[in-house]
Amino acid sequence: MGLVAEIKRLGKHSAIYGVGGLIQRIVAVLLLPLYTRYLNPSDYGAIEALVALSAIIFALLRAGIQSSFFRFYFHAETDSERLTVVRTSFWFTMGTATIALAAGELFASQISHFLYGSDVHTDLVRATFVGLWAR
Repeated sequence: MGLVAEIKRLGKHSAIYGVGGLIQRIVAVLLLPLYTRYLNPSDYGAIEALVALSAIIFALLRAGIQSSFFRFYFHAETDSERLTVVRTSFWFTMGTATIALAAGELFASQISHFLYGSDVHTDLVRATFVGLWAR
């Protein structure tokens, strides 16, 4: 393929991924009235602490698997090797996410007590770990 064709292909794929992020942000803005109606300011703080915690855990769980995936996928010489890379990346991601979900569910009360000084937000912690698993 020529350079122009590659640039068009890159633009198309960038637009596809960009639309996904754009839709996510639009939905977040549309949900804002729902948040402000049912949550009080202290709830925002509780949620933000869990968002920060989940971002840290997410980065640790992935352990650079995306970068490794792309490096080894394009380095593979056969379809069989590429399939092995895909499967390994998938199962690593699913395995670490499932372990984190189990640990989060098991220690939700302790995490809530550590973050908030009580176990009032235990269900919110559990919901966060379910969301982390689904991510």
